[in-house]
Amino acid sequence: MKISLLRWRRLVVSMLLIGSCTVLAQKQDSIKLLPPQTDIGKPLMQALEQRKSTREFSDKKLSLQELSNLIWAGNGINRPETGKRTAPSAWNAQDIDIYVSTSEGLYIYDAKNHSLKQIHDKDIRAHTGGQDFVADAPVNLVYVSNYKKFGERDIEDMKFYSVANVGFIAQNVYLYCASQGLATVVRGMVNKSELAKLMELEPEQNIILAQTVGYAKIETQIGTDENGGLPGNVSPEDLRKFKSQGSICSSDFGAKGDGKSDDINAIAATHAFFEM
Repeated sequence: MKISLLRWRRLVVSMLLIGSCTVLAQKQDSIKLLPPQTDIGKPLMQALEQRKSTREFSDKKLSLQELSNLIWAGNGINRPETGKRTAPSAWNAQDIDIYVSTSEGLYIYDAKNHSLKQIHDKDIRAHTGGQDFVADAPVNLVYVSNYKKFGERDIEDMKFYSVANVGFIAQNVYLYCASQGLATVVRGMVNKSELAKLMELEPEQNIILAQTVGYAKIETQIGTDENGGLPGNVSPEDLRKFKSQGSICSSDFGAKGDGKSDDINAIAATHAFFEM
């Protein structure tokens, strides 16, 4: 977010207000998601152009509406008369369950009721992948295939089509994120046996992939504009850090302190923040 340093105080107040309106704050067994907003977002061709993987995430949480849209886009029901979904499914087996791991616990998506059913209230995000960012990103989706739903099929066919089915869902999530300015990355580096225990899965349930979703991490930066002003980009994480530590240094705004670099903007930003 780009703002003038003279408006820092207003930003801090806004961040506190936003932080109080985040998703899944209440503890309950089932959370009714909001109806998907099907009239929003960028055109498909723009979303395809902007689709990408991101591996640096802010810890800012998704709103309930954003999460509702995201999960529905991934594999929600788009034809209520038949119960069919936004993603294709081989033999219409609908073998893929979307598990949602957040700081408030683990949930499974119930497409029929467009709701999240809580499995437990443990934060297992750090176990949903081998990358460091999974522990702090607000949402980690875990795609699980239930082979029982395939019926009497060849095991190799079940393995093949479960992977294909997850691929369709993951791409839906990618396109939604591109359309809405969210960050995401699909991941295969998962300790599946350990995670399956933490998720309390049955033997016939198989973890296929995981996908992290959130907001791209914003680096704190200070510069000058064409009018000589001193606008700044300040990450929510740094705002919380400054408040927690009760102090701020010019190095927090990029000062080098090596006697060679021009640190004047960083020093000015430090004093402006301190005098709020």
